[in-house]
Amino acid sequence: EMYYQDLEIKKCDSNNRCLYLSNEFNPRTGRLKTNPKISIVEVQKCNGPLRIIDDGVFDEAENNLALTKDDFAENILQGKTGFDNFAFDEFSKIFDFIIKIIESK
Repeated sequence: EMYYQDLEIKKCDSNNRCLYLSNEFNPRTGRLKTNPKISIVEVQKCNGPLRIIDDGVFDEAENNLALTKDDFAENILQGKTGFDNFAFDEFSKIFDFIIKIIESK
């Protein structure tokens, strides 16, 4: 999942839900650095290695703003607007590795 470009990962769907990166939040307060009205419930997810956040992100009206990874993938699969022109070049590394494993048997 980290093979997507940051702009692709952060793409919002038609309901204004999106994936977030853990480094977008203040690790002490859990507030989104670019919009403090948005916060993450599990602040500990903001510490440690970079990760994708797909749940527990809310605005001041307690609306869930997080897009699940499943919904993100489904939007790409269905070619929904905004999700229809992603770069998949980096994923070829995974397939090349799988081919090497198969060929080594």
